[in-house]
Amino acid sequence: MPSTKTNCEMKQYNFQSVFKIIQRYSSISRRELQNLCSLSWGSISAITADMLANQLILEKSHRLGYSGRTPKLLTINSQKNRILGIDINVSSLNFALCDLAGQVLQSETILPKLLNKDEILSVIDEYTSKYFTYYDDIIMIAFSVQGQLNQDCSVSLNIDKIDGWRDVPLKSMYSKKFGVPVYLYHDPDCLLIHTLTKMRNFTEVKHCIELRLSAEGIGIAAMLNGAIYRGNGGIEIEHVVVAPNGLKCKCGKQGCLYAYCTLEGMQKQYKGVTESEFLSLVQRDTPDETILRLFKNYAYYLAVTIQNLFLLFNPEYVFMNGIMTEYKSLFEKELYLKIHEKYHSRVFINTYNPEYPAIGAALSAVDENLNAILFPRKP
Repeated sequence: MPSTKTNCEMKQYNFQSVFKIIQRYSSISRRELQNLCSLSWGSISAITADMLANQLILEKSHRLGYSGRTPKLLTINSQKNRILGIDINVSSLNFALCDLAGQVLQSETILPKLLNKDEILSVIDEYTSKYFTYYDDIIMIAFSVQGQLNQDCSVSLNIDKIDGWRDVPLKSMYSKKFGVPVYLYHDPDCLLIHTLTKMRNFTEVKHCIELRLSAEGIGIAAMLNGAIYRGNGGIEIEHVVVAPNGLKCKCGKQGCLYAYCTLEGMQKQYKGVTESEFLSLVQRDTPDETILRLFKNYAYYLAVTIQNLFLLFNPEYVFMNGIMTEYKSLFEKELYLKIHEKYHSRVFINTYNPEYPAIGAALSAVDENLNAILFPRKP
């Protein structure tokens, strides 16, 4: 069947295909590139020559252990087109300056002194100014944000536990302050983009789910037909009822996933301890019986949720990430026992790094602006 794409659309598609392969590999030869994207040698040569001329990629020699022609490897140019990714959540503020491949050039994790709007914005202002002072060619700022966004993803509507954080127009605020485009993304979406970009085995995945398992909440991202489904500014799962007439949740309902599958919800079930005391009990080498029982319940209700997601969306994979994966030794075995065995090969608990949402935000901004990056306007 003949292609319905115009010549311009085919050119954009081919450039994007080549770029995304170079983006995924730290370095790659033209021959390897051709094998992965199935374009002609002439097309590969022309496309990479254009990217080299626009300083999107660099070429470096790769010496082999035998005599002969030294092959040239292609890699993303980390000295140009940098993106500052910023993750805003109640645990910490995470900054990651990235190149177009999501390679981190510098990163920092900051613990705000106070969880209120003015303090959070003050820290963001301070560190963003430092990055713009020390680094040239920052072309975008990309935020990964907890909580709901408005429909056009320009305003952070609310973040629980940050006092005064209501209807914060991050996009207009920071584009005006720093003179570059600013983008806002829901934090689980950023984790999902990071997972799919960095894990080479999942390059062709079009339908998948990511759960961000935080201490203070559970986020969800869904990719359907190759595109992130954002609903009306983001989708939520932590207040889905998994146990009718169950434990009282902070939202006022009973039996929410939040009540069973967050450290905050679990701590309320462990009577007579503060949050910090509960955390130290969880982190013991040999947790007590109550902690083990709570994590057994954690595994059960998380398994119920995952099986429902398979029934609703039939994703190719469900990925889990977030700080709670640090405690997977307390729930992983029980989780897989409760999930039907036909889903086992499609459920992954990934290693978490606090940089990942900020990197994912940067990668999302690159993807959103890919044609503008690949085909820059001539002065």
